[in-house]
Amino acid sequence: MLQQFDNPSNPKIHYETTGPEIWEDTRGKVIGVEPLESNILSGPHKIQGIGAGFVPRNLDQDVVDEVIEISSDEAVETAIGWHNDFCLISSSYVIVFSSQVGISSGAAAAAALKVGKRSNNAGKPIALVFPSFGERYLSTVLFKSIREECEKMEPEL
Repeated sequence: MLQQFDNPSNPKIHYETTGPEIWEDTRGKVIGVEPLESNILSGPHKIQGIGAGFVPRNLDQDVVDEVIEISSDEAVETAIGWHNDFCLISSSYVIVFSSQVGISSGAAAAAALKVGKRSNNAGKPIALVFPSFGERYLSTVLFKSIREECEKMEPEL
């Protein structure tokens, strides 16, 4: 197990490789995302991989400028939209979706879309790091419609 929440190599590789370019191109603002329902009193959420009821040891909260809360449903809907290959266009950004992503990536994308819609961000670059791929979510609500479609299929004779 790679222990993504505790392994110091996880943030280190970004610090040494992708981080400097993203930091320079976006002028150094870091926005995190967490499930709206991550509060223990609010009950469970569907965004696997984030909001696990603890702060990861490898997260330096001092570099996070803002945290955006995304609901489970919004994360799932955004991830499903990714699977359907659509394009969102606004006056300040264009995002083309064409790969299968996981639910936490859907949450990250939903947060990025909210940031991109802010008037003070018009024309500014927004970098988005996808924390998950879709193949890990085959048994979740993310692939429910595909599972149901497959269950209805009849074998060809």
